[in-house]
Amino acid sequence: MINIVYSSDENFVPYLSVSLISFLEHNYSDFDKIVFYILDNGILDRSKEKLKILCEDFGSELYFIATSDIENKYNIKLDLGSRDSNSYPFSAYSRLFLSTLLDVDIKKVLYLDADSLVVGSFKELWEEDISSYLCAGVLDIINPVTKIESMIIGREDDPYINTGVLLINLDKWRFDNVEKKFIDFIEKYNDFNFLHADQSVLNAVFTDKSKILILNPEFNVTLSLYELEYKNISKYVVFDYYSKNVVEKAKKNPILHHATTTFYWGRPWVLGNIKIPYYDLYKKYAEKSPFKDRIYIKGKKLSLNEKFSEFLIKRVSPSFFIFLLKKKKKLNNFIK
Repeated sequence: MINIVYSSDENFVPYLSVSLISFLEHNYSDFDKIVFYILDNGILDRSKEKLKILCEDFGSELYFIATSDIENKYNIKLDLGSRDSNSYPFSAYSRLFLSTLLDVDIKKVLYLDADSLVVGSFKELWEEDISSYLCAGVLDIINPVTKIESMIIGREDDPYINTGVLLINLDKWRFDNVEKKFIDFIEKYNDFNFLHADQSVLNAVFTDKSKILILNPEFNVTLSLYELEYKNISKYVVFDYYSKNVVEKAKKNPILHHATTTFYWGRPWVLGNIKIPYYDLYKKYAEKSPFKDRIYIKGKKLSLNEKFSEFLIKRVSPSFFIFLLKKKKKLNNFIK
């Protein structure tokens, strides 16, 4: 049996459905039972019913866990990371509280972001022994803003993982009382606008990186790996990153595509966004979704300034790009 956790609000349900379908098609024969838990931040009843039917068609189970009372329960305001009122939905923080949101008899879960497309089996990863680790995840690219965030909290040289795919040892989370550490961090930096919300929190709190098992990147291939050339990817990290061969292998043989926001490429559900290497594949699964009429949105053409910025990001040294950002006062919201 495998336990899978997603987090979503009503707006993201269409993309969640695509991820669910793709996961089931590639994994239903590898497990005797698949149980999904959706951290629910306002999903409508009619959408829940459609998602349940979708999963039942594959013989899997689906449960919704309300997250609306987390702020009241812990008496905290989860606005860390919201540079404007619409930057992050509340559901983006709920995975930090999995150790209490889920029953204590659930020892281990695989967390997946809803903006993912599964194209391979997670059987090998699920069977990985993480008894001595808090979690397992894939190294992320640190963009200029994230690099400055890391400097401010004193984690500049630490490995930084992307939390879109996490194999989580809930037993160890409970034993180490990590939720208390998350809350302490949020309260300390609640007036500070971090770029990646709960991802920033998790990387900052898990200071002992020996407790994080670093996975190969095929388990979480972000769009930035396609958008940037490897020589520039390696410039955005100060810790030991994957070799070029490892990255290229992951891009050719991914297990999960993670449709992260990129510098300028946009998402695979933007109509005509053929820059995305798996645009057609995403469309194939979108057509199977009961929410297919809500998935695609119109894109916008890049302005000359945006095209120039895209060129700088791809071709120019990250340190020089940071300098330009500072000159344009784009980071005033981050540096005090």
